[in-house]
Amino acid sequence: MLSRHAWREEAAVGSLMTCLDRSVGRPTPVTDEAPRVLGRTARPFTQWTAEHAGAFRH
Repeated sequence: MLSRHAWREEAAVGSLMTCLDRSVGRPTPVTDEAPRVLGRTARPFTQWTAEHAGAFRH
């Protein structure tokens, strides 16, 4: 039997997986969120990783 908290976690994971499954093959919509929130254009992920690589090295 699942505890009350484990049930919530399992339900949340199930809901997330359903949402992700429905998004397969659908393009992600382009929004203006990043520039609006940051006050500048977003950087490419490759640039961000290069700038922050040291934080992930031990």
